[in-house]
Amino acid sequence: MSQVDRQQAALYAIKNSEGTPYWEGGVKPFLSHCIDEVDSDYWVSEMGTPNPSYSDILELIMFKEYRDNNQALDFTLPENITAYVIRVSFNEDDEVADIITVPN
Repeated sequence: MSQVDRQQAALYAIKNSEGTPYWEGGVKPFLSHCIDEVDSDYWVSEMGTPNPSYSDILELIMFKEYRDNNQALDFTLPENITAYVIRVSFNEDDEVADIITVPN
């Protein structure tokens, strides 16, 4: 799988994780942290509202960097505004193996 394909697959997995174990263990904690910790001025400048929804925030998520010999990808918000990232790990078959929130 190419790096672009892996990034797209990871982002798709993040955005479509609701209702999966990845939501509760990885994506939702990141989104909750963003809502609790990021200043409302940031949200107003990025999306025109001081109180974004989870789906609003997911639309801003962007690729940051590769980890673990390109087997894991980190995603965050523009400007690295949060101290956490969503990490998507792939297995040797290029399938999503895990999605977690970790310190940046």
